[in-house]
Amino acid sequence: PKLPSLQVLKVTHCSVQDPQTNLHFATKQLTELDLSSNRLTDIPKDIPQTVKILKLGGNSIKEFSGFSLKHLVNLDVLYLDNNKLHSIHPSFFSQHFVKSASAQEFLPSLEKLALNNNQIRTIEPKSFASLPSLRALNLAKNGLENVNKDMFHGLQNLELLDLSQNAISVVNNNTFKNLKSLQYLYLRGNKLDFVPSGLPMMEYLDLSHNLIQAVNESVSKLDLYPIE
Repeated sequence: PKLPSLQVLKVTHCSVQDPQTNLHFATKQLTELDLSSNRLTDIPKDIPQTVKILKLGGNSIKEFSGFSLKHLVNLDVLYLDNNKLHSIHPSFFSQHFVKSASAQEFLPSLEKLALNNNQIRTIEPKSFASLPSLRALNLAKNGLENVNKDMFHGLQNLELLDLSQNAISVVNNNTFKNLKSLQYLYLRGNKLDFVPSGLPMMEYLDLSHNLIQAVNESVSKLDLYPIE
């Protein structure tokens, strides 16, 4: 069928497993594609370049390559929640593995990335370094046990980081120090028995449901504002 004016396409809770979407008929106007809750094991490689919102949650994706994403220069929001990712590698979001893309060209518009509800236990250094516009990163409900500054290298514009409901017991010194734009940090539901040091100035910090017995001076130095 020819649907030249189609802007939003939802094909959810079906049995789609073919990595080719065959959406050539909708490449001129399509801005939102929702393939949530299917049987995909990889990111389709022929997603129209016009797509701004891509929803791939609830599939069976274990890993993917930057080659599947390199052409999506207009992509603002990417949902990969509720998949089967065990780790995050630089090859997922890095121009170093895409010869035809430069640091400025690789997902230059991406502002929100949802990786929550996976099985992520490790994040390799600089895995998100090629996402300069990223403002919100959701890593909640995974299996992370420790975090360090190399995981979030290059995320100078990140405003919201959600690490809730992992198994984090170790936060290396100054892990969040270089996240100059960070305003919302969620660490609730982990195994922390201390307040992380080197926190940047922010508006909202959630340390609920941890093992913390005392609030140290690092919190008193924060510029925290009430959320209305």
